[in-house]
Amino acid sequence: MSQEQQPLFTTTPLIIDQSAQQVPAQPPPPVPVINQPMGPLTLVQTPLPSRGAPRATSQCNRCRARTSNTGDIASRRARISFTINGETVHAAELRQIGRSLEIDTQTGDDALTGIRNRRHLAERWDSLVARIRQIDGFFNFLQPMTFEELREPVFHGGTPIFLVASKFGCSALIVTQKHPVRHVPLPGTSRDRLKSIALVLHKAVSVPKDQLGTQYLERLIRTIINELWRDIVAPILAVLSTLRLGSLPRVWWIPTGPLGLLPIHAAVPANPDEPGAPDLITSSYLVLLQSLVWCYRNIRDHNPAKPRRVLMVAQPKVDNFVALPSVQEELTGMRQALPEDKLIVLEGERANLVNVTRALGKATWIHFACHGHQEQGNPLESCL
Repeated sequence: MSQEQQPLFTTTPLIIDQSAQQVPAQPPPPVPVINQPMGPLTLVQTPLPSRGAPRATSQCNRCRARTSNTGDIASRRARISFTINGETVHAAELRQIGRSLEIDTQTGDDALTGIRNRRHLAERWDSLVARIRQIDGFFNFLQPMTFEELREPVFHGGTPIFLVASKFGCSALIVTQKHPVRHVPLPGTSRDRLKSIALVLHKAVSVPKDQLGTQYLERLIRTIINELWRDIVAPILAVLSTLRLGSLPRVWWIPTGPLGLLPIHAAVPANPDEPGAPDLITSSYLVLLQSLVWCYRNIRDHNPAKPRRVLMVAQPKVDNFVALPSVQEELTGMRQALPEDKLIVLEGERANLVNVTRALGKATWIHFACHGHQEQGNPLESCL
């Protein structure tokens, strides 16, 4: 049988290797079989030294911020508004400088003038930050969070997990409440391999969604999530199972590099009869661990007189995109779960930029059921 005549399922496992740069094969490590949710599993793991764990976690969180322009800007804006409510003079100027620093210095005709202006703004920023840190209670303003601060979310019932992919290898850092940070080596994969998978997946979602294209995409995704389970998620869950976190524990994934482009939450074994990540854990994603710290602090400091509402943005159909299935089911579920006065719904034509922007300030939680566009070359151009 010629290659063109082969059934699709026989060639799917080879798609990744044929469509991207070849990566030297590595023998996969033994993977434990999970028969029951968070059952007893065994895997060699390496706890980080007591002094090294906080440092590694803090540095990983800072590196994650540097690799995400949107995360860095959100970080700066959030901390300004959160910490200096009473210092309106400093706050207003600092916010204005922050917005100016977000503007590309090369937009003007005179690039050198733009660079000089940017340097002046940066110096003024540093001066204002130094003055604010002299105010009582603001000595650590805009300083990186300490390890103890970064651990605050684990006391609210969640487990943050950094996923690291570098030229030195791949691993996970598990931040726990009662144990040292757990370092889980992931020798079954590599950064180059993950880049290849992410590239192929990105290209695959652009193929025509006719019957053949849909079958191709489904089989490719199945191959990818099987590999993610074998090489990444199963070793991590083996360690989680020793921490006695209970049934369906909350996991906050904090992926770095190409791992941020892959569906870690959907990883499942090749054997369909065995449980996978959706069956064993409750997954959520973070760009920065400190954003979760701010979230919990905002909940703690919430004014009881201010009502809490959920904003639901439902936009299943837009030009040049395939209609999203199940959006109406999501909306129905939200309406059944929440009282009418606790839910703000924007759907169809009402789910536009102006209305959504206005509604953001009225909501405590936001649920988007719509398409997204990711611009890898310029993350600030990514959008919903």
